[in-house]
Amino acid sequence: MLLRQGLLMVAAGAIPGIAGARLTRRFLEALIDGAKPVDIITSVGLAMFLVLVASVSIYAASRPTATVDIVAIWRAD
Repeated sequence: MLLRQGLLMVAAGAIPGIAGARLTRRFLEALIDGAKPVDIITSVGLAMFLVLVASVSIYAASRPTATVDIVAIWRAD
């Protein structure tokens, strides 16, 4: 559940970011002489790398939380 919520946040940032980069590509090419456009394979590869890093970090952060016994915490209160 935590992984899904975390990846939804990653997608909510990555999708508009990639779309914005693709839309501003022509403007930046005209602004900077000799700039080469980034191909779609590079964009998708970087997005996949971002998802991989986010998945590992979300899993590492949520693993200790998943082992907590909620009933024992409620009884302590």
